[in-house]
Amino acid sequence: LVVLYVTTEELARQASDALSRAEFNLPALWIPKWADYVRIDAIPMLGSGKLDLKALKAIAKERSG
Repeated sequence: LVVLYVTTEELARQASDALSRAEFNLPALWIPKWADYVRIDAIPMLGSGKLDLKALKAIAKERSG
């Protein structure tokens, strides 16, 4: 399952455009559909500046029902 977290619709469109370009040579399965874009207010970060993957996973579980 591929989910793309974005903070604004503009970022979602930019990401969609970039991922759909042939230069990335990604399999179609790896390119998220619009339904897989999840808008959140802010990307959760740890105190170390790294992504908080546990928080992102919790958001995904919460949104998927």
